[in-house]
Amino acid sequence: MSKGHVPFSSLSSSQQKKRYENMCATKRRKKEIRLAFWKPKIINALKLCENSRVNAAFYLGIKTSHLRKLMVETKPDVNWAKEFPTKHFKVK
Repeated sequence: MSKGHVPFSSLSSSQQKKRYENMCATKRRKKEIRLAFWKPKIINALKLCENSRVNAAFYLGIKTSHLRKLMVETKPDVNWAKEFPTKHFKVK
C-alpha cells in the first residue's frame, strides 16, 4: 500500500466476483454460527425469567436492545411472540 499499491487491483472481473461471493458466504456462515450459539440460550433464559425480555437480557448479561436484535434475526426459526408471550402481549 505504500508507494501507491492498491490491494486486489490486478484481479479480473471473474476473480472479483468470486472474491465477493466468498466474502458474502463467510459473513453468512458467521451469522448462522452466532445465531446458533445464542438461540438456545435465549430460549432457556426466557423460560427461567417467565418470558420477561428485560430479565432474560439481564440473566444473559447483554443489553435488552441486543436481545431484541437477536430475536429479530432468529424470527424465521422461532415465533417469539407466540411461543414466549409477555404478560403485556394481547392477541389481535
